[in-house]
Amino acid sequence: MAKKKNDQAKGLIRVLQIVNYKEGNILIRKLPSNIYEWIVSFKGQFYSSYIIIDPVKGQTDLNEAEISEITKMLYAGAATTIDYQLGEKLSKKDEDMVKIFESGRKTLGAEA
Repeated sequence: MAKKKNDQAKGLIRVLQIVNYKEGNILIRKLPSNIYEWIVSFKGQFYSSYIIIDPVKGQTDLNEAEISEITKMLYAGAATTIDYQLGEKLSKKDEDMVKIFESGRKTLGAEA
């Protein structure tokens, strides 16, 4: 069976980032319908959250700079989850990022 080249592979889920953070692992990905999700694997447990971000009117997709900013925001939420599980106090910057993330989820009608 012939192997596909990277540019030939297509799928519904796009992995944006995989990283080890302290004692856990973080996976950030884009799912269909503009759903962006983070998943944390930490000490045998899984934690996750997501946001839905649609492109501005007139665009069909988000651009790479916008996706990069979403990835940073999701990473902050995932890393904060690990920090919280470790009992670490959140920095002011991380507290602010969590507030932004959670207010966005509430605006979209998602459960916290």
